[in-house]
Amino acid sequence: MRPIDYIDRGALYAKDRPFVAGEDGAYTFAEMQSLSGSIAEAMYAQGFKVGDSAAVFSPNNALAVVCVMSVLRAGGAWVPVNVRNAPSTNAAFMGYVDTHWIFFHSSVLDAVETIVADIPSLKGVVCIDSANTPYPSLETFRAKGAGTALPDWSDPFGAPDVVFSRWPTGGTTGPSKGVEISNRSISTMIELGLKHYVGDRTDDIVHLAVAPITHAAGVIITIFAAVGGGTIVLPGFDAPTVLKTIETARVTHIFLPPTAFYGLLDEAARNTYDTSSLRQIIIAAAPVAPEKLREGVKRFGPVIAQCFGQAESPMMVSWMRPEILAAAAQGEHPERVASCGQITSATQ
Repeated sequence: MRPIDYIDRGALYAKDRPFVAGEDGAYTFAEMQSLSGSIAEAMYAQGFKVGDSAAVFSPNNALAVVCVMSVLRAGGAWVPVNVRNAPSTNAAFMGYVDTHWIFFHSSVLDAVETIVADIPSLKGVVCIDSANTPYPSLETFRAKGAGTALPDWSDPFGAPDVVFSRWPTGGTTGPSKGVEISNRSISTMIELGLKHYVGDRTDDIVHLAVAPITHAAGVIITIFAAVGGGTIVLPGFDAPTVLKTIETARVTHIFLPPTAFYGLLDEAARNTYDTSSLRQIIIAAAPVAPEKLREGVKRFGPVIAQCFGQAESPMMVSWMRPEILAAAAQGEHPERVASCGQITSATQ
């Protein structure tokens, strides 16, 4: 299946359930399907072709997530743009991957205006949340798609070689390189996530995204959506807000880099929160201090998991199950606390 097919499969179980919610609003699965479909139609009406690079340039925002779904529905290659980067860095990368479309949040308008002139491949620039910029608003853009049919660009195998994303690498040896992640690759990751993140517990999933949606937190949304799970997006990491949201929204899953996990531990040590709804705190992106993992198990229970991945092989290269980590934290094979788990495979 294509990535968007996984999400539409989840919608079969959850049309009226929240797909994504944030400070800017909330969208059910049905609303996401309708809105992303009309955005994709407007892209085709204005010259879109399967494989076009399409950037979503926004802080964590519910409508930005819907725009990512629009790119996937159209058959575009999502270009994640980190708002924390310098405009020159983002311009260089978007130019490097021949970005044709930019969907941006008005909070980054100044950066967009400096970037646009440096990207000659652009076909369209759209502001997703405001009509008060020099660029078309999302509503104006969508109106241009009226009467345009969305083509079926799939095939019996889920168009495995179509590019899901042109993803920036870490850039540790210079500017970020663009990794082409295929539908085949990301679908494998989704299947692994369904096995290891979700398992048999598909009921009442609430995923909390606080890390940038331009990183793993954004990709993980597709995994939980495939079984009708919803996502809450917060604009950034603030430990008290995260723990209060876990308590009030009955969050089941959250992805954190180690530094945020440490902040969560510190806040949980100072104040009491109900985190009993948690099924997994998924930690990745950097090594974790073993003593912090032990503290996490003690404070939150047997819900701490670790995984390893990279842009060239998205996530789930290895996986440390919560029960294995909890046992290691309590003295059973204690050396495992310093590991990021076992190698995974689609058939494991």
